[in-house]
Amino acid sequence: SKHGLRRLTLRRVRKAGATCGRLFFTCSDKACNHFVWADAAFPKCACAKAPVVALRVSKKASSGGRWFFGCRGDEKQRCNFFQWAAPEVSHAFGDLLSPLT
Repeated sequence: SKHGLRRLTLRRVRKAGATCGRLFFTCSDKACNHFVWADAAFPKCACAKAPVVALRVSKKASSGGRWFFGCRGDEKQRCNFFQWAAPEVSHAFGDLLSPLT
């Protein structure tokens, strides 16, 4: 496909709303309108409004740099979903995934 990892950019939705925090792929070519959710296969939490969890990186000294899944709901409506991400999850994104994504 013309959208191999070299042509894709991984982004996170920053706009407030139901999709805030979700990861998606877009083409690096500004003339292309390619878009696909990058987190479609991520686990789901129990939250009704935003069940697709976020992939985050741990910032604690004991587990620093390790990726995990957590509820992406706002602080007032967040469930306690937590699951360490298998190394294959972060490897699947190649060099596109960084702690700042």
